[in-house]
Amino acid sequence: MKAPYKPNKINIFEEEASPTWSGIIGGLLINFAAVEYASFRWVDALSNGNDIMRDLSIDMNFSRRIALIHRLIDRAEWPEPRKEEAKMMWTEAVKLSEIRNTIAHNPLCSLPDETDGLKMGVINTKKMKGVGPYLIEVVSLNEIQSSGHSLAELSAKLHGFLGKPRDNEGEPV
Repeated sequence: MKAPYKPNKINIFEEEASPTWSGIIGGLLINFAAVEYASFRWVDALSNGNDIMRDLSIDMNFSRRIALIHRLIDRAEWPEPRKEEAKMMWTEAVKLSEIRNTIAHNPLCSLPDETDGLKMGVINTKKMKGVGPYLIEVVSLNEIQSSGHSLAELSAKLHGFLGKPRDNEGEPV
């Protein structure tokens, strides 16, 4: 006979916390989207506007696209310090994508803390094997907000690194 499911004693996201958390999570996701958009620009620029490369990159997940960008950077006719700076920025993007993935793919819950209060956390569904209870990975508002700010700064650097986007005639857009 199969063992019964043993859920954690938690509450799904509480309504009164919604405005603060949703605003900060929204900022994180918007800033991640700007970094993701930068990755498409980089593939386009580093492949000299090759339509097939651009189209293939659209179908890739983020980590595969960043691996492609690293390979294209290796082949770019840039000085080594510029290549290293570019790779470091994309490595940072991959690290920041981890918190985005945790937030985007797992339920946000409140659970009792050691002082009889509540703390917010995320049940990482990738770790929900077996019958539970499951590990609660606490994610603070400050951590999400800090990552959102880091993504905003990184987005500006990534877009600035390539210069202004240009149209088909080479004019800035």
